[in-house]
Amino acid sequence: HIVPISAQGNFNVKLDCHQNIISLCSTCHNKLHYGMNIDEMLKDIYEKRVASLRSKGINITFEELLSYYK
Repeated sequence: HIVPISAQGNFNVKLDCHQNIISLCSTCHNKLHYGMNIDEMLKDIYEKRVASLRSKGINITFEELLSYYK
């Protein structure tokens, strides 16, 4: 999930939807969850998917998204 399911309480729409899901290799997945300096990687994902997220009603800025990963 791009926007973590743990953030569900902050949204009025379900985060468990295909607009909020991407496929990552285990290395990239682990880097996002446990790594340092993920800003660039997460920004790239965000920019590619922000329109799709918004189409589902998941309105989030990059800064808000990044805060869930820190």
